Amino acid sequence: MASNPYANRTQVKCWNLATTLDQFSFLELAAKTKLAPGTVTKIVKGWVDEGKVDACGKGYKGRLYFRVKNEHRPPKVVREERLKQTRTPHDLMWEAMRGLGQFTPRDVVAHATTDWLAVNEDDARDFCRLLLKGGYFKVVEKAIPGKREATYRLRRNTGPLPPRERRVTVVYDPNLNEITHMPEALA
Repeated sequence: MASNPYANRTQVKCWNLATTLDQFSFLELAAKTKLAPGTVTKIVKGWVDEGKVDACGKGYKGRLYFRVKNEHRPPKVVREERLKQTRTPHDLMWEAMRGLGQFTPRDVVAHATTDWLAVNEDDARDFCRLLLKGGYFKVVEKAIPGKREATYRLRRNTGPLPPRERRVTVVYDPNLNEITHMPEALA
């Protein structure tokens, strides 16, 4: 049987991300690398067999967590550079929201801004509005224009990856002034 030419690239992609994380689960690594969970599971089990990774125990919903052994980690400066290249403002804002639990958009900016990536208040307000529409928040205190911002409480913490806005393609007929086709998931 011929070997898979993409296997090595897939393993390198997983390894590069795993070395930037303090610990990870199969599903978290699969989500962040956009690889199939079964593929990631085989790769991580191989690392455990090779002695590059230690099991840390069970976490949320009984998921197994792992950690790359220190002797196999690149120098800290390299890890931080890789992390900087992969993080987006949405990643940082979602991480801040998950950690804070209750917050205003200004709180999110303060906790999400880093020395290498600035998050501005307009982006934080827009992201809060989006997630409020999606049912991720509860309004604790309504905004009073010019006096105070709205305060939110996180209701749905679905995991480490931030929810994203997606555009949906529909067929619209301007003659009828109606949508003539909508994907089944939305209908």
